[in-house]
Amino acid sequence: MPNPEFTADDRSQRTPFGQDPFTAPVGRLAQPIVALNASDSIERAASRLSQSALPAIPVVEDGRYCGVFGQRAILARLGEGTEPFLPIKEFVQVGVTVPSTASGAAALREFDDRGTEFMVVLDGEGAVVGVLTPADLASPTVRQPRPRAIGGMATPFGVYLTNGSVRAGAGDLALMSTGALLFTILAGAAIATDLLVPWLSDRGLPEPAIPYFVDLAPLVVFLVAMRAMPLAGIHAAEHQVVHAIERGERLVPAIVRRMPRVHPRCGTNFAVGISLFLALAGWTFVPEPRLRLILAAAATLLLWRPVGGLFQYWVTTRPPSDKHLAMGIRSGEELLEILRTQADQRTTIPRRILASGMLQVMAGALIVYGIVSLVAHLLGYPLQ
Repeated sequence: MPNPEFTADDRSQRTPFGQDPFTAPVGRLAQPIVALNASDSIERAASRLSQSALPAIPVVEDGRYCGVFGQRAILARLGEGTEPFLPIKEFVQVGVTVPSTASGAAALREFDDRGTEFMVVLDGEGAVVGVLTPADLASPTVRQPRPRAIGGMATPFGVYLTNGSVRAGAGDLALMSTGALLFTILAGAAIATDLLVPWLSDRGLPEPAIPYFVDLAPLVVFLVAMRAMPLAGIHAAEHQVVHAIERGERLVPAIVRRMPRVHPRCGTNFAVGISLFLALAGWTFVPEPRLRLILAAAATLLLWRPVGGLFQYWVTTRPPSDKHLAMGIRSGEELLEILRTQADQRTTIPRRILASGMLQVMAGALIVYGIVSLVAHLLGYPLQ
């Protein structure tokens, strides 16, 4: 069930700068509501209706709007003697909808033409934003936008945030600098490890231990460097701002600092999950390959988030400084301002890929790799 795009709270205010509500998009005027699910029972739907002043409540199936369930449906079910534990899916009625980008004037015409006093406001993907009544046009409020999900990334120059459609905070060059920095640290750790192996061998490092040292030492150096760099504090600030936005909290330091440093959608979790699976899949203590893969998959599914959370807390983030927190709050405010002032934009797959920032990060890493390869070639030490 999707969350409403806008959530009302004590920060609701009259339309800014004297904006005419009939020119404002109705997505900014709609009353937020948590939709019913098509699998909900009639009894639960009736309970929700009894607590609501609305004639009907929107219904979603697989996250998309499919109709409304209202007082008339309840009356009809009572008259037929329908069991109250049945799902409402078969009793959903067609409702009047309006896109969140439509103006208040367009909504008013729809009210007149349809003779309705209740419309469901939908975003470009068919998810429920809220509901609209004529009273919302007569006494408009602009509600703090609360996107359903926010993605982000820490860069050496600030926090990057996106809802998959619009972007705010650090720019493309900053994202590229993140990839360049991480690759430089990892490459430097690998080079330092290669230089240390002969020195350690001369001082008694056992031959069987060398492969393990070569594999693990760069990773350990990389993780220690990650924790020590300011980037870890910026990463924590990014997570805390995302938590605050997704919970509908105000973006002030006292509140944002209370937010968790660990976020379930952080890329650290996915990296840990992949690493965990590959490590367990190569575990030679289980001789049967198929059994090894099954055990690796099962363990990864159970552990990737808990272990990823530990890595986030102890390795890839650290308590942010006031400066880092300010970076995150600026980016969060910029994103919310864009969402407040711009019409909804339909999110496409190419736009989501670009907004994720991963292409820019990889580009930065590849640029550094190309430079290092060129220098190594000129010095007569081509990379393997």
